[in-house]
Amino acid sequence: MGIGKGGGIISDEIKKQCNQLFIPKSQTIEQADENLLTEEDINFWNEFGYIVLTNAISKEDCKEARDAIWNYLNMDEFDEATWYNNSSNLQGVMVPLYRHPAIDKNRNSPKIRKAFEQLWGQKGLIVTTDKCGYNPPQKNGHIYRGIGLHWDVSLALPIPFGTQGILYLTDTTADQGALTLIPSFHNKIESWLESLPENTHPRAVDLSSFEKISIAANAGDFIIWIHKLPHSGSPNNANFPRLVQYINWFSPLQKTHEKWI
Repeated sequence: MGIGKGGGIISDEIKKQCNQLFIPKSQTIEQADENLLTEEDINFWNEFGYIVLTNAISKEDCKEARDAIWNYLNMDEFDEATWYNNSSNLQGVMVPLYRHPAIDKNRNSPKIRKAFEQLWGQKGLIVTTDKCGYNPPQKNGHIYRGIGLHWDVSLALPIPFGTQGILYLTDTTADQGALTLIPSFHNKIESWLESLPENTHPRAVDLSSFEKISIAANAGDFIIWIHKLPHSGSPNNANFPRLVQYINWFSPLQKTHEKWI
């Protein structure tokens, strides 16, 4: 304990409370989220290879990001006739909107960063500057413009640990172009690759025999998956576009393959 003004004694508890007043808000949040993912979450991640972080972003921040995407595409959220404009800013279902205050704010969410730190088991990760996504309903002659199940990592063995992430900016049902993946494939991909006939290109193999799921989630929910999982968007058979933002954190110490297959 210490001696206070006038000779009084200040207890350790009072000193702790006073010191808390000078801790930056961001640091306090980080400490409070030290165990953001529970043991159950981690077990689910290990078994299935993905996790859904609910309410990672506020509804208000989702709206700001949606507005930025609508404006970038020169479309109107409330005017269906504009949803199918042949925007030169679209790349399939990808929107190359990399920098905007609302997009940057979501990208640097302390809650999302903390989840990645737990999964990587380290701090000091680097965030990617990635695209957004736009997937309107299949109607008015519009056909889904995305690709099927795929990997965004080299399949040369050994495949290093890595992650990917997607932020839902709209409430998204399973049939609304939701993220689709083959759960638990990360636990069998090495043996699967080794079992393929010689000279078989793994990216050309039909994966339809594996059970896939499309993940429904709400605006503000964030999905992280291990990049060993085959994944894709999906055709939007609902009545409203799916808008998303891609966010990923990775270790600067991560080695990349010299060979890519």
